[in-house]
Amino acid sequence: MKNDNSTTPLVSVLVAIYNVEKYLPQCIDSIISQTYHNLEIILVDDGSTDNSGKICDEYAAKDSRVKVIHKLNGGLVSARNAGLDVATGEYVGFVDGDDWIEPQTYQTALELLQQYQVDLVKWGNNRVIDKNITPIHSLHTRGVYVKSAKQQLMFNIIKGITGTDNNLVNCLFKKNVIDRFSIRTPVDISQGEDLYFLTAYISRIQTIYLAADLCFYNYRQNPLSLTKHYSPKYITEIATLVDRFNKLLQSLPDSNFYQSVFNYRTNILIFYLLFMQADFDFSKIPNKIKALDEFYNQFQTQFQTARYHNTIPWSKRIPVILFHKQYFCLALITSYVFKTAYLGKIKISNIFHIGGILCFK
Repeated sequence: MKNDNSTTPLVSVLVAIYNVEKYLPQCIDSIISQTYHNLEIILVDDGSTDNSGKICDEYAAKDSRVKVIHKLNGGLVSARNAGLDVATGEYVGFVDGDDWIEPQTYQTALELLQQYQVDLVKWGNNRVIDKNITPIHSLHTRGVYVKSAKQQLMFNIIKGITGTDNNLVNCLFKKNVIDRFSIRTPVDISQGEDLYFLTAYISRIQTIYLAADLCFYNYRQNPLSLTKHYSPKYITEIATLVDRFNKLLQSLPDSNFYQSVFNYRTNILIFYLLFMQADFDFSKIPNKIKALDEFYNQFQTQFQTARYHNTIPWSKRIPVILFHKQYFCLALITSYVFKTAYLGKIKISNIFHIGGILCFK
């Protein structure tokens, strides 16, 4: 593919940025140095209090493709939406300000999209912890997914199985699809924001090209993110996701197909936030049990129906039942084993494929 700007489509790359001055130059450099040159690089400074905003302005002064938005802090979703509001490209990609991409990312993605005439291209990623880089592969084969195959792929993305992630950052989207259906993630979603957007998009298109073996996106993860203190806001955030996602599903033609699997994924997210990501302060166990009770009471009918839904084999239901009060101690022990293995740097790829527990970004 030639990079003559007069004959090649414009790709808008949206970068959400908040206090990442340490990593931001590597991120922006990786986009500027793409082998595909016809890019609109939109840097959204989401109210950074460090030098991130200044770094953005310096790059804009050096490269005419770079546009900068400075806004009050509103979170990741708010920053991405602000970028979408001004993007003028025919295609859209997302990058987070502390990550970076491989040089051939957008050239390869655009070639695949045009060659196979698909509506979305999704590739693989590398999990980066310190200097350790681990490729994360989907078990799905490379190729075009359409009709029932596309539906099954979406099923697995929501559920978080077969290593199929729900990230936006390793995708190339069509801007006209986003605009036609006014696809935006609600700004009050702070857990599962990628999953919401991807579901809204994929449910409205016909074809996907999956190339998960092309690990072009480098996702930087801090192992200390699994040592945060428990906060009651976690359950509130999940409840917000469930409410917004339920409303989204009501507008989709295959809502019944996706409802039970989303409930399963919600349980996985609860487990991750209450046990894997939170500390092991036993004095907070009563608060966690209370939070679980309040959550399931709020969505009682929905989760009782899905708990033993026949679309989920018994062996796959084990992670679901761990979150109910009568299994609380088992959940605590299970999470301790997972967390010890993770922080002990046992092969990360093995953990990421177990029940999808750590697939949320």
